[in-house]
Amino acid sequence: MPYAELWTKTTASKEIASFYLKKFGHLLKWKDYKETILEVGCAEGSVTKELLFPFVKNHVKKLVAIDKLDDMISCAKKANTIAEIDFQVMDAMDGESVTKKANQFDHIFSTMVAHWITDNKTYLTNLHRMLKPGGQIFQTQLTNEQVLRKSFQKQFKEGRWKKYVPDDPVFPDYTDEPIKYVKNLFQEVGFEVEFCEMKDDVSIVENFGDFLKPLFYIYKHLDKIPKDLHEEFFQYHIQNSRNFCIYRGEPDKYEYHYQTLICIGSKTK
Repeated sequence: MPYAELWTKTTASKEIASFYLKKFGHLLKWKDYKETILEVGCAEGSVTKELLFPFVKNHVKKLVAIDKLDDMISCAKKANTIAEIDFQVMDAMDGESVTKKANQFDHIFSTMVAHWITDNKTYLTNLHRMLKPGGQIFQTQLTNEQVLRKSFQKQFKEGRWKKYVPDDPVFPDYTDEPIKYVKNLFQEVGFEVEFCEMKDDVSIVENFGDFLKPLFYIYKHLDKIPKDLHEEFFQYHIQNSRNFCIYRGEPDKYEYHYQTLICIGSKTK
């Protein structure tokens, strides 16, 4: 099954995005004109169309939604009927692409993306560059306390898989003080931090393997592992992840705990 179709079936990240947008979205300050807005890491567009656009529709002239994967954007465009949304292939870590979009956006939304990017400083620097003076960023992300991170870290220490893992880390390290770390990072790249809070969350997932599969394909070093070992690697990862969760008494139904960090920053004039 194509990756974009797999991602369409995921619900956890969408539920997190919806919950925190509704809970803290009132803290955003809107311009007195129709805005140009950017969503980073839009995937196959379901969050863009079903959650973000309804939230911003009274304020938006154009919503640019970007993802670095061609498959995702192709899928998003096929199903899009909203004229204000423009899906584009773009990597927010690519300096040349960022330069072309410098100072273009009144608001930027980064939903459950940052914890997949090892170099958060460059990532936030690029978002700051694309934001207009006086604009705001709304970011949600996971901290170190997440199942996928723990599972990969355990798996990569074992001889069977260690030889396929490069020295560079898979996930950023938010330290044991993630609020302080992220606030400092925001300020270091030029944002004024208006809000930063961490929440302890819990989700219950049925069909745990199906839940993990799209996330597994985000793993940036997957191409270093021989294709004929992908399924074995994935099944091992599922079992590792289950060990960090709580079994809920039904086939493949698990409870997992994680921390979500929500940060709102502005670009001073």
